[in-house]
Amino acid sequence: MWWRKHKHSVIIAVNILASAGLFAGFLLNFTNPTSARTPEVLSSTTAQTTTAQYQNAELQKTVDLINSTRSSNGLSTISRSSDLDRIAEERAADMKDKVYYAHKSPDGRLFNNLMDEQNLPYTFACENLNINEVIDPNYFVRSWIDSPAHKECMLRSSHTKAGYAVVDVPIKTNTSDHYTVIVAIYSD
Repeated sequence: MWWRKHKHSVIIAVNILASAGLFAGFLLNFTNPTSARTPEVLSSTTAQTTTAQYQNAELQKTVDLINSTRSSNGLSTISRSSDLDRIAEERAADMKDKVYYAHKSPDGRLFNNLMDEQNLPYTFACENLNINEVIDPNYFVRSWIDSPAHKECMLRSSHTKAGYAVVDVPIKTNTSDHYTVIVAIYSD
């Protein structure tokens, strides 16, 4: 499948297009974006709970892989912060509700605006985003390592805590087709 073979190049292009606010138009060019995804099960509360449990388990694998990567680079592991988890969840929910994928929301807000509003102290903080057809911890962490700015954010030695969230963002309004977005916010 073309997407699997050129995934890293496409993600870099998606990040560039998202910054320019063109992400929605870009995604409309994909055909059958659900072909590699696990089946959607949204018809019952039990199915939704199972989906949420799966997302949480895969998110924890991503967090564990980030800490393993930090350890293998001689850095201390990062603790989960409920405050930063809440900020990441707000960012993820905003992307889902407003159908976008970018560091800057359509109303011009960044993750640190939320941190400031909630009086969360920090000297340095950063945000990593990633998008894929499915939750794939290895893909998320590998693509962050392959991007100098994302790698610096993930492996900054002064970071001691982080917050994470994962959400399915629709490709466009009023559709069940979606991509999985992960939000990672790091702080000292």
